[in-house]
Amino acid sequence: MALSLLLTFAATLTPLLYQARRIMDNADRRVAADMVLRSILAAPIDRTSVANLSREGETSGLQWQMTVQPIAMPALPKSAMAKPKDTATTDQKKTQKETDWASYLVNATVTYAPGRTLSAETVRLGTAE
Repeated sequence: MALSLLLTFAATLTPLLYQARRIMDNADRRVAADMVLRSILAAPIDRTSVANLSREGETSGLQWQMTVQPIAMPALPKSAMAKPKDTATTDQKKTQKETDWASYLVNATVTYAPGRTLSAETVRLGTAE
């Protein structure tokens, strides 16, 4: 009687333990995908040749893809960028170069299991060409 109860308990518990193991394996892969995704977004981008840049690769067995596209945004008026109190001399003003900034949309995707992807999107600033 005790043996039959033990076998019934084991038969019931085995599929649940297998499913819990699968869930934990997927969670580990998802955490790894999140770390790869964050590192892709944090990596410096060569903005000199960024126009419609697309990269893809594999890191730790995870497939990833990154695209960078320029965003057309209205320029800020110069009065909005002026400092409230400008103490620079005339010679310093001549040597200072104004930088035109451009916005870039960065989209990254990491595949960590069949049919499972993790993606993120951010905007970066860079110098206009």
